[in-house]
Amino acid sequence: MAYGSLRPGERHCDVLAGIAGEWEPAIVRGDLTWIDGYPVLAPRADGPPVEAAVLTSDDLPAAWPMIDEFEGPAYRRRPIVFERLDGTTGTASCYVAS
Repeated sequence: MAYGSLRPGERHCDVLAGIAGEWEPAIVRGDLTWIDGYPVLAPRADGPPVEAAVLTSDDLPAAWPMIDEFEGPAYRRRPIVFERLDGTTGTASCYVAS
């Protein structure tokens, strides 16, 4: 799940470019703030909607260490509920405020 610079077409999309998979638009809920020019999500079930994209890939488990290192200490990866555009929900890993 990406809501900021890792999404396709964004500043750091190259970090995930080598990972084969399918992207789909989604919404997460929470408070979005900015630190040093980067968005930081504080998830909140009753929070405002935040545009996101979900990457579904069998290659993600092997890529987590590389992505964790890229994200650094300002973010931590955790499961988060997302909403698809058709209204159904799912759970994905997402980097949120540490």
